[in-house]
Amino acid sequence: MVLKGRKFAYVVILCIVLLSAVLLYSWSQIQKATDRGNAIPALSGVVGQEDKSPAEKTMLSSPESQRCPIVRQVILLPKQPTVIDSIKAELSLDSPTPANIDYEYKWFINDKLVESAHGDTLPSGLAKKRDRISVNVTPILNGERGVLSQSYFCVIHSSPPALSLKDEISKVGEIIELQLVGVDTDGEKITYALEDPRLDGMTVDKITGKITWKPTEKQTGICRFGASASNADGSKRTKVFEISLDTK
Repeated sequence: MVLKGRKFAYVVILCIVLLSAVLLYSWSQIQKATDRGNAIPALSGVVGQEDKSPAEKTMLSSPESQRCPIVRQVILLPKQPTVIDSIKAELSLDSPTPANIDYEYKWFINDKLVESAHGDTLPSGLAKKRDRISVNVTPILNGERGVLSQSYFCVIHSSPPALSLKDEISKVGEIIELQLVGVDTDGEKITYALEDPRLDGMTVDKITGKITWKPTEKQTGICRFGASASNADGSKRTKVFEISLDTK
């Protein structure tokens, strides 16, 4: 009986020891899980500026890290160029312009590349009336070529006619006759008109350019008036002329 009682006591003690070990192990695992749950997780792919090395900070702040802007629009100015105008390309970007950005310009006349034109301006004298002008622009940043953008076409208009006034003044009674002279480089028809400043009583024949004028008594000394000559394209030249009246 004594032996059986001792065996039973040993079994009970062993069970208590095993149960304590299981409880201690479970508690340690729970504590570890709690500690992990309270820890601040790291952000994948996001590192604070203060955590970067000096080399990485330099790379982020240097121009090499900037992306090449996109040219949203290319505008050709003037909008109605003549044969004597140079044509400039104005750019609109999708972001602020980096200080070290460069552009490649390729100018076209009637879809043919102009080999001699490289900058943002097409020089005058390269195109003739009714030629179609366009330009392709590619931004370049630190050797990286951006997206090519193309302008709309603009059409070359003729230059305004030359305009002068003959020195001779014809006088028919109290009527003064003057003659406007217009010269169009393309030999097109010219129409004439009076412009500001205007003189009371002065008229002009729009086809011949002959001016007739009957001065009033108050109109003496040097008198000024404006006149214009326009060609078929609507290109217009305006000038102000002076004539001297006999004050006697």
